[in-house]
Amino acid sequence: MRKKFRLTKKRFRDGSGNEKEMYYPTSISNNMIDTKEVAREISHATSLSIPDALAATHAFSIVIAQHLALGNKIKLDGIGIFGLSVTGEGVENKEDFDLRTLEVKKVTFKADKELIQKVRETYTKG
Repeated sequence: MRKKFRLTKKRFRDGSGNEKEMYYPTSISNNMIDTKEVAREISHATSLSIPDALAATHAFSIVIAQHLALGNKIKLDGIGIFGLSVTGEGVENKEDFDLRTLEVKKVTFKADKELIQKVRETYTKG
């Protein structure tokens, strides 16, 4: 497996307030894998046909959206947890908060330790 990364210069101030520049590795993606490719790979690894795998991934996205809208988090064993980040106008008193300013900022994802470990093992081989 080929590792793709580049070294990126980052500037920061150390504990003494001195500006420093150091190089750190940052990942570079090879390709974007789309839903059809994922469905093909799921099909090869299971008894599902490609259309069945596509239907399952589509249904899965609907189920995730519905549960997030209900305020639930979704935990997928070996993958991670999906949740929501919301924002709104700050107020000094709770009673003054206007619900109309509330909006979904983003969908969050926290990777499962098992997934991180699998990626680390695969990435460091070879």
